Amino acid sequence: IGQLHREAETTVVGIYSLLATASQGLRSEDRLYLYETMGILIGKGSIDQDKRALFLSQLLLPHIDSMKKLTQEKNGHSYSTEDALADSLSALARLATGFNVRCSDAIKDVFFSTLDPIQLVLSSFADKMVVRSKIMIVLQRLILCIGDRILPKVHLFIPTLIQYADDDDIAFVCQCLIQLCAKFKASAGPVIDPFILPFTTKCHELINLKVAGSDVSNGKKFETFMIKKQMCNLFQHMGMYKLSPVLVSQANIAQLPAVFQTMCEGSCLLDEGTIQRSCFKFFRDVLKEWVQLGSQTEPLRRELVSFCSSVLVPTVFATCFFALEFDGNDAQHSRSLGDFCHIVCALQSLGSEADVRTLGTSVASQCAQSNGLKPSAAEICALFQASADATR
Repeated sequence: IGQLHREAETTVVGIYSLLATASQGLRSEDRLYLYETMGILIGKGSIDQDKRALFLSQLLLPHIDSMKKLTQEKNGHSYSTEDALADSLSALARLATGFNVRCSDAIKDVFFSTLDPIQLVLSSFADKMVVRSKIMIVLQRLILCIGDRILPKVHLFIPTLIQYADDDDIAFVCQCLIQLCAKFKASAGPVIDPFILPFTTKCHELINLKVAGSDVSNGKKFETFMIKKQMCNLFQHMGMYKLSPVLVSQANIAQLPAVFQTMCEGSCLLDEGTIQRSCFKFFRDVLKEWVQLGSQTEPLRRELVSFCSSVLVPTVFATCFFALEFDGNDAQHSRSLGDFCHIVCALQSLGSEADVRTLGTSVASQCAQSNGLKPSAAEICALFQASADATR
């Protein structure tokens, strides 16, 4: 491996010559492996900095020209056109594997120059899954390479990707939004703000298509669950990276109750530990963030505390921790209870004694309504005390 890196320039030239002369004799996947190899060698091998951008530009130029030519054809589009575009996009994604945000400005300039041709492809082939899926992979790679320079260009892609998303690629759209949150944190707020409502609307549209009619198969139920999971994942990451203010922006505040309800439903999935814990973390992080922001979020904090006290906590206790299926000796169930303790403890610290008593009454009432159980005040207080002890 070391020898290969030391002779990176010779190796790249050799692979480039092979692709130029014998490309038609190679399988598509083999060609892509060669592009990935060249990307790694250019990005991490012992090639002079001045030559890296030149090599990368020479490798990308045929694909950029191909994308421009194919999208401007007057004779209509065909399956071969879509496959050719998908191959060029895949080659770009594989080349980008060898680079990250620490690459030189010259390298970033080369990658940045590909955004407009890619957007042109998307505008012409947005309804083609084979092309759309490759564009989403390329976007995720370019976010890592270009860094925050890509933020002003995101609006050229995300709305169209959301509009044409189906069951298969809504997860890719979610991953792009989550990546923006994780990579750029607060800087991503103004960028993703216009996309949250369209994304959740699209998710609900896809769910409604699944549940329409009387015959809902197990397959459709699973697909519906996976779409809901994407929403929960996005909201949880927004809470994690302190982007919850986006949820109460002018564009999104009207759907705040629906967001709370979606995360509450996810919180009740006792046997889906990953999604349940994501929802718990969302409420915990948002409670913490809105308290720290002080008086400017007081009305929102009161709304969140009210929802958690009157809906979330009673519902989760009734359907999970006081349900017959709950097993305190089960590792996953125990972890879920421990995670939820943080939310209860936060509510106790934010409310008065009267609020805590009301919380206990709500839990008891919801338990009786949901499963006929009537936990005593002592049992409820014991759980609340365990919450306080667990979070110290």
